[in-house]
Amino acid sequence: MGSELGYAYDFHLRMLEEDEITSKYKSKRKDGVKTFLFEFTTNFILKKRSQDVEEEESSSSDVIIDSERFDTYMYPNVDDQKMDFHLLLWDVDLRLMQYWMNGDEIIFLLNETLDFTRNIASDPQHVLLNLIPVAVCIEVRTVQQDGETLDDAMDRAIRAEYTVPMFTDPTYMCYSRSSFLRELSKVRVANVEEGLALMPVCPICSRSCTLGAQISTLPKCGHTFHSHCIFLWIKDKGLICPSCPSPAYERIWEWL
Repeated sequence: MGSELGYAYDFHLRMLEEDEITSKYKSKRKDGVKTFLFEFTTNFILKKRSQDVEEEESSSSDVIIDSERFDTYMYPNVDDQKMDFHLLLWDVDLRLMQYWMNGDEIIFLLNETLDFTRNIASDPQHVLLNLIPVAVCIEVRTVQQDGETLDDAMDRAIRAEYTVPMFTDPTYMCYSRSSFLRELSKVRVANVEEGLALMPVCPICSRSCTLGAQISTLPKCGHTFHSHCIFLWIKDKGLICPSCPSPAYERIWEWL
């Protein structure tokens, strides 16, 4: 898979053994009900062009530069498999979009994951299992292009460090803040000049705008930041834009 020039994706699926399960959801079991448990592991890889590999006498063009893990679970609906898809999509689509995967790639990955899990669950040797744990191993490759230096490829490489953190539990955040953070637009910079016009330097981290960077613009005041920077700012510090006195979002009500 690979929807954007300079990026490619791959994945593989396997059933986890009981002693391999690390998810906090491993106890989400119900007697007589199947539980689908998904442990996602993502490796962020820089794929060097063959010329640089030959010059370095390296045995591989792939270099892992970062990784992350996340998980989710569901009680599958035997009467409505489309509902299962939408539940899984709701849990993980924002994360997969952070990898710059397009909609078709996300749909394909999730359908393959659910089909694989259902096949395991229906296997006679697993009929007595109430927990079906599946490892979803994703590889996100930033591919060095012809004429692109290794440093430039590294600058635009997708990695966990530069992505928006996994969606925060709203039980300790005001509802309007959690909703705003989920819906805030996030744009990948495909043209450096256009990106620099919006954000020459991120006011929070002081890093310049680079190809492949993900940026977000606050709708009220129009100030632009790295998406992961403004996410953490609003999550931790709240209402006000870092660059001006304007509200970052409208407060509606809070959990008590």
